[in-house]
Amino acid sequence: ATGMTLTVRRKSAIAKDIALFELADPDGRALPAFEAGAHIALTTPNGLLRRYSLCNAPSDRQRYLIAVKRDEQGNGGSVSMVDQLTAGATVAVSPPLNYFPLSRHATRYLLLAGGIGITPLLSMVHELRARNADFELIYIARAPESTAFLDQLADPDLAGRVQVHHSHGDPARSFKLAPVLAEHAAGTHL
Repeated sequence: ATGMTLTVRRKSAIAKDIALFELADPDGRALPAFEAGAHIALTTPNGLLRRYSLCNAPSDRQRYLIAVKRDEQGNGGSVSMVDQLTAGATVAVSPPLNYFPLSRHATRYLLLAGGIGITPLLSMVHELRARNADFELIYIARAPESTAFLDQLADPDLAGRVQVHHSHGDPARSFKLAPVLAEHAAGTHL
C-alpha cells in the first residue's frame, strides 16, 4: 500500500514532554479504517521512520491522533516531532497496521498500560466502550504531570473501570500486579 500525505491539523502539549498530534487528509477525505491497537509509520522531520499507535476511536475516520513522548536519549525522531513539527505541516504516513489487536471472543478485558504505552490502549478503551464490553484499565505512570490523557480517563462514564497508579519514582510505591492478575477469571483478555 502506498503512503499518504497528511496535514497536522492540531498539536497540543498534553503532559510533560508529550505532544498530541491530530493528522487529517488535506482535502477532508475520510482516512483508511483502523482497528483498536493499530499504528501508523510516519516520517519524522529529521527523516526517521517511526511507528506511533493511534489513540482515537476507530469509528473516527476524519483524523488520526498520535501522542509522542520526547525522548532525549533516543535517535532524535521524537525530539524532532515534538520540537519541529507544527500545525499546518504535512507528514508522510503509512496506512494503519495492527500487530496488537483486541480479541473478539473475550468475556472480559483487562488493559495494562505503562507510561506512553497508554496510546494503543486508549483506542481500545474507545472501542470497548462502543461495544459495551466489560473492561478495566490499569494505567501505571511515574507522576501525574507526565501522565498523558488523565483528563479523558477521568470521564465519569469510566468510573470504576479505570485505575491510575503513580509511583512517584519510589520502588516502595510500585504497583502490585500479581494480586490483580491472580483474581482474573478465564475468558479475560489481558
